[in-house]
Amino acid sequence: MKALDVESSKIIDLEKYVPGGGIDPVYFDSSYYLYPDGPVAVETLRVIGAAMAEAGVVGLGRLTLSRRERMVVVEPRGIGMALFTLRAAEEVRASQFGIAEDELEAEMVAIARAIIAQRTGSFDPTAYRDRYQEALRELIEAKMKGLPIKPRAVSAPPPLIDLMAALKRSLARERPTDEPSQGLEDRRPAALSGGQQQRVAVARALARDPAVLLLDEPFSAVDRATRRKLQRELARLRRALCIPIVLVTHDLEEAAALADRIVVLHRGRTLQEGPPDELATRPASAEVARVLDLRNVFDGQVVEH
Repeated sequence: MKALDVESSKIIDLEKYVPGGGIDPVYFDSSYYLYPDGPVAVETLRVIGAAMAEAGVVGLGRLTLSRRERMVVVEPRGIGMALFTLRAAEEVRASQFGIAEDELEAEMVAIARAIIAQRTGSFDPTAYRDRYQEALRELIEAKMKGLPIKPRAVSAPPPLIDLMAALKRSLARERPTDEPSQGLEDRRPAALSGGQQQRVAVARALARDPAVLLLDEPFSAVDRATRRKLQRELARLRRALCIPIVLVTHDLEEAAALADRIVVLHRGRTLQEGPPDELATRPASAEVARVLDLRNVFDGQVVEH
């Protein structure tokens, strides 16, 4: 094996240039920065980098690293260069993706696009940490200092919610027959029906993984039939979500159907709070009964106690 060793070199043999996006990212391995070997090479590196940037190409060549010849790609970065080692063809497995035969549901694509738009931002590498390396470094430092090693508390990950699957199941169970699903991904929100707008609104609200979901009269702008369908969809989603949901509504049937607990508010005051059955059977006062539209309230006079 020693006879196969190749002496490491600082010389990159660029064989050809390819378009900047012409290399599949699955072949990228490790990244490095290139620095000129002395002041004479500074101008040469800048000239080559400027020409490559103007042509929109990267350099493809070979470099010997750690006694192994590696295929590398060089690309301009400002006034400098970046180098990436590439994996060989036999090191990368071919994808085993099948062929999609079914058409995607346009409504689901529209919801996914809304979620993507809500979460679009810039990449910040400092937001990602290698917790294994951090724990290993703390362990080594504690050992070197002779300090006792305290085991880290293991926090259980929050349950994962497949929002798209939940929405898809919900829509599959009860798809409105009068709402076409084709072409929805290109429509503006104002061009969607009331039911479609409410579904997209709920999906966008959940896209940020909120600690609490607040719904303020979410179904007031749709007809009665659509309202009932959306209520059933929300009830199914509620069972899948592991976050508190605060629903503000004037619809007593809606509150009773969806809520675990109801808070009765009147003129800025909390009159009573409890499960729906308790409020319906044991209202705390006549005022609560009137707000809940309970009909078995009668005026009377106590003549003997």
